[in-house]
Amino acid sequence: MLLALAVWMAGCVVMMADAVQVEVDVYSGRPNPRWTLSGDASAEVMRRLRALAREDGRAAQPDGLGYRGMLVHVNPAPPDLCATIRVAAGFACCEPSSTARDSGDASRSSASVCRRDVNRDVERWLIASGDRELDAALRETLKRALEP
Repeated sequence: MLLALAVWMAGCVVMMADAVQVEVDVYSGRPNPRWTLSGDASAEVMRRLRALAREDGRAAQPDGLGYRGMLVHVNPAPPDLCATIRVAAGFACCEPSSTARDSGDASRSSASVCRRDVNRDVERWLIASGDRELDAALRETLKRALEP
């Protein structure tokens, strides 16, 4: 059983995830739209996330009803990122891991790690990756949410 594949890229070892799922965090009381990226798309989103500049501190967490961002679920979590990354409002931040929180292993949760998604390029890419999974009304809602 292969959990991760080590690949030599740009002079460093990068762990490739077996599966990357994308979720639109939009609904309350019903399941959010969710899809699995292909191998090439998984590698591309990981490349894009790693390319973002680290940001000191923590971005505000979206709350309330409506669109709250995109969730990227990576299984298994690579050592330099985390299992769930929220991409919203110009930031990509690690979501606290319940496993790490329950075990007291704060080093694995990476809860305070954020990266700056200037112009929301990664967020836009994630939304576009699910074009076939999203209905027209939700695509329009997401388009409006990304307007300045």
